[in-house]
Amino acid sequence: MKYDSLSDYLDALEQRIELVSAGNEILRLDLQKDIAMERLMARFDPAKSAVKGGFGVRTLVPGGPLTQDLDILIDNVDWQGLTKERIYQLVGDYVLEQMATEGPDKFKFTPTSAAPFSDMGPEQAAVRIWAQVSVGGKSFGAVIIDAGLKDQSVPVENHTGRDVLGFAEVENPIITTPSREWLTADKLTLLLENRWEGDRPRDAVHGALLLEEGRYNQAVLAQWLEKFARSRGVSALLTIPLAQPSKTWTMQVNQICSRNGIMMTAETCFERISGVFIAFLDAIASTIDGALSFATHLSVFNHCLANFFYHYKVKTLTICLAISLFPKSSKPCGRSPDRDCRVEQDQEENDDDTLQEVLLTRH
Repeated sequence: MKYDSLSDYLDALEQRIELVSAGNEILRLDLQKDIAMERLMARFDPAKSAVKGGFGVRTLVPGGPLTQDLDILIDNVDWQGLTKERIYQLVGDYVLEQMATEGPDKFKFTPTSAAPFSDMGPEQAAVRIWAQVSVGGKSFGAVIIDAGLKDQSVPVENHTGRDVLGFAEVENPIITTPSREWLTADKLTLLLENRWEGDRPRDAVHGALLLEEGRYNQAVLAQWLEKFARSRGVSALLTIPLAQPSKTWTMQVNQICSRNGIMMTAETCFERISGVFIAFLDAIASTIDGALSFATHLSVFNHCLANFFYHYKVKTLTICLAISLFPKSSKPCGRSPDRDCRVEQDQEENDDDTLQEVLLTRH
């Protein structure tokens, strides 16, 4: 620690926050939370924990949007297979133990309450913990921690923190995150799960930042997209091209980028994300005999079947079945994930001809 005087340290910390927030109270609180979350991660062993979600993205992409909570995965193979109740207890106790660790940064995390997630899935949190934060006895806001058990298949990598207390010569922490491809697949399938233009425009910005050209492996990303989509029940949506975003969505994404100083537009976000799904479709078309292709096309068929029973459109079912089984000869059905699986009226005659050609060619 550079400062011998606690008051000098607190004054220097406050000055840096005020300089960035420039009188914006909401931004000031978000910056406090961001600093507190990095200092909390400094208390976790990077070999036994990983941070995902928005803070994981912010660790990989330092200019990423400020986030509202901390998503932590605890790596303990001995806890695998235990009951949800037991995992909740063990994970919660472990997080509380790390929170109580004292450090040279003078930060203190005081838990105020905790609650289990009763519907947790393999990639979801087991417990949520609320905590008040103070520095040298002075209030520094609050943080929310969502913690769960890390699946052994999750690939991880180590990164240095953003050195938020470098001015005070406090050691910069090592923070573990899942891989870029894993985090991207998590964010993109959350978007699909919430019908693309739902209430998660920040996920679109996170996903687009992770999709910086040349920084990720398309084949690995495709595998994680398939796995996440299957677990979240949105496999069929991977095969439907994204609709052009609405003006509302565009405005929300542009506001997030502007507020966080991100040199990216909503148009760029959409291009990067839609490009991933186009590449995914191309991969399916070129590997129709593979297990990945089979699982995805089976999901497409089930999706269309559900729409058939809802709309009683035999023609739609037949065309969707042909598309699912013969992607090289036809196109995905539908234009966006939040529309019914149907063929536009002005395309019906062409689709009938395509279907007949496919059946004659393949049989």
